Amino acid sequence: MKKHKICIVGDGLSGLITAQILSKLDVEIHIISKKSQHKFVDNRTTAISPSNFNFLSEHIFKKKRNIFYQCKKVELYHENKNNNFNNFLNFENSKKGLMFIAENKKLRNFLITTLRHNKKIKTLKGNIEKIDIKKTALTFKEKKIYYDMILLCVGKNYKIVESLLGKRLIKEDKKEIAVTTTVKHNFNLSGSRQYFLKEGPMALLPINKNQFSLIWSMHQSFKSYSDNDIRNLITSKLKSIFKKKVNLNLSKVQRFPIYFKFNRNFFKNNIFAIGDSVYNVYPIAGQGFNLVLRDVENLFEKIKENLNLGLQIKDSLIFNNLYYDRKPENFLYSMGINLTQKFFRYNKFTAPIKNEILKDLNRFEFLKKIGLKIADRGIIN
Repeated sequence: MKKHKICIVGDGLSGLITAQILSKLDVEIHIISKKSQHKFVDNRTTAISPSNFNFLSEHIFKKKRNIFYQCKKVELYHENKNNNFNNFLNFENSKKGLMFIAENKKLRNFLITTLRHNKKIKTLKGNIEKIDIKKTALTFKEKKIYYDMILLCVGKNYKIVESLLGKRLIKEDKKEIAVTTTVKHNFNLSGSRQYFLKEGPMALLPINKNQFSLIWSMHQSFKSYSDNDIRNLITSKLKSIFKKKVNLNLSKVQRFPIYFKFNRNFFKNNIFAIGDSVYNVYPIAGQGFNLVLRDVENLFEKIKENLNLGLQIKDSLIFNNLYYDRKPENFLYSMGINLTQKFFRYNKFTAPIKNEILKDLNRFEFLKKIGLKIADRGIIN
């Protein structure tokens, strides 16, 4: 019997993880990687929920769990009009952990290394000339290759998705940028912290006991600031937060545009788009990538079921069922994070009201349990 063939377009974290996971099945996988890529070192981090971490550990990271930092505590702060930082909500789980944090560059390097030794995965470097939706084929180096399914893991390069799946989407320009850097320090920061500041939300995600990743969402007016000005602003804000003498050493500052996007179409025929290709989540507490992992796990289970029943995966109901399983979850989660960002956006007139709403929030244990469950397994599961 001819082996099923799956093509994954894109070799970012989503594409690499999807390839590694699906290679556990009896399928042949091609990854399409651009031939010419800029030498870009990604200083960001990825935060993974416990349930997603268990899934990845089972299939990929069983022998390399030390890539991840286990975070057992998360603290949320709100900056009020008097430049004080109110700690309004805390989560803690000393046994299970709340999130597992990894540097993107280390995660990517490990995935690429293991991929080279995986005989079920073949990497094709070059640019796609054409994708034939009706025949589930793509033209690559003047050669037409046929597949059972094609997965688009092209990140924010959504033009290819729009050309194939259509332009029916919800989109909002946030007029903000995300500033990221890695900070070395001389104090104890074992847990993750999320600050809702006047300039915008700032997340501190520990990598180890003396280093954390910082991502700060700011108004696009800060785009005109030089890297040195941004570094000084970050240093000043961190010293104000910790209110003590601290030694801080910041790595290179990187900037990314922020916008909210949700494509109404995830698939067409045997082509399916995953992750940032179809939805963009506001960068609060690193939750966005968990949606991608839940999509991949659901896809893995559906393909596995078809193969176990001896059914073909091409022209099956896999993508249709995956779409109806995952779209409501992804939409509700994306909108929830979007509304959270809007609620905490600083306004001097509404700040007193927010302080009143938030001051007793930490006392409601049932709300915290619900929050932990949603952060770990999503809204619907």
